[in-house]
Amino acid sequence: IKEHGAALLITCDCGSGNKDELSDLQKAGIDVIILDHHVAPLERPPSFAFINPKFKNERYPYRDLSAGGVVFKVIQALRKLDYISESFEKWSLDLVALSTVADMMPLLKENRTLVKWGLMVLNKTRRVGMQALIRSSRIQKILTTYDISYALAPRINSAGRLDHANVAFDLLRQTNKESAEHEAMNLNQTNEARQKLTEKILEEAKRQIQEQYERHDRTLLAYNLNQKTWPMGVLGLVAGKIAKEYYRPVFVIAQTNHGISGSGRSIPAFDLTALLDSVRDLLEKYGGHPQACGFTLKNMDDPEATIQLFKSRIEEYGKQYLKESDLLPTITISSELAFSDITLEFIEDLERLEPYGQENTKPLFLTRNVQVLSSRTMGKKNNHCKLLVSAHGARHEAVVFCAKDHIKEITSGDFCDIIYNLEQNEWNGETRIQLMIRELERV
Repeated sequence: IKEHGAALLITCDCGSGNKDELSDLQKAGIDVIILDHHVAPLERPPSFAFINPKFKNERYPYRDLSAGGVVFKVIQALRKLDYISESFEKWSLDLVALSTVADMMPLLKENRTLVKWGLMVLNKTRRVGMQALIRSSRIQKILTTYDISYALAPRINSAGRLDHANVAFDLLRQTNKESAEHEAMNLNQTNEARQKLTEKILEEAKRQIQEQYERHDRTLLAYNLNQKTWPMGVLGLVAGKIAKEYYRPVFVIAQTNHGISGSGRSIPAFDLTALLDSVRDLLEKYGGHPQACGFTLKNMDDPEATIQLFKSRIEEYGKQYLKESDLLPTITISSELAFSDITLEFIEDLERLEPYGQENTKPLFLTRNVQVLSSRTMGKKNNHCKLLVSAHGARHEAVVFCAKDHIKEITSGDFCDIIYNLEQNEWNGETRIQLMIRELERV
């Protein structure tokens, strides 16, 4: 950095835990401004300015901003001093919404306000690269948090997972329409490659984890020491999918260019940051949130033995702090609902609760003793289901994506209890009610 003549370094989404690197920069005469939102150390890190809402001495009233939200606070401060324009402040909100939703921050309080206004800006964004990304994602409606989570963010993140984050960064700041279209299509292809690789690694990891699950381990771990086969960029995705399926804290580890590194994903009852604090003697570095973390193991002569020791320690910790009841997945519903009460007007009223996301989830409803009038699989792999269901004198269409086997086995005439979200399905100019089934049980 010094060789490039820089006198100031501004970090975003990192820096709070990099005491050694910050000390080196300070000795080199380089000022550092840290803009971060990760769990902060007890002592203020060496820096010219440290802006982190989670720092113990921070008086800002809201702690759960994303890194993009922290940057926006700086933009607002500079706006008050007339260093930047009101227009720049407003048109930055699309990136604030993207950052907040993509990083799975709680959509409560200030975040909810930022995302609500950010979505308005995103839907009429002036960024040529963002426009191209939206088109390449085939989004042809008003953008919602769902589109950020399942279309835009995965494409942006795929660059850093398999290539370099600068690929996505260059697209977002692209001003040439033709170049933006080309870069967006390339990002699409990268995301498709990421999806295929994630599924491949997921199957390999699950083969390792199954034995641990069957012996009732509290924590699950999979690893691969072949440097070229499990890229670091997809380990978190794999860990997240396994944690959701097996409902356990999960760690996925691989040999990388920087050592033996891994990602962890957890369940609500288990704090990964506290766990990693307890095994810090085994770690070169680590960081993250209670539900998601990253770490690098210390270099030792025997990598296999190091991983097994790590597994032994986290399992011991898991047995101490995880009860059997913590490992039972639960679904929290908003209300029981009669089919006869479901109308388009009711769904429109629910939409006033948007934007939906972390800790402000879309309402889930339960209806008991629903009769299945018809059922069929759909999709290229026949892994989705479409149902026609009836109760209380009303019938509705229902869809199940990535249906489990017990759902695919449902046939006409069966009676079920169903948990679902409500959506408006627009097709050929007609708006119809559609149930998005999250869980179904035959009765």
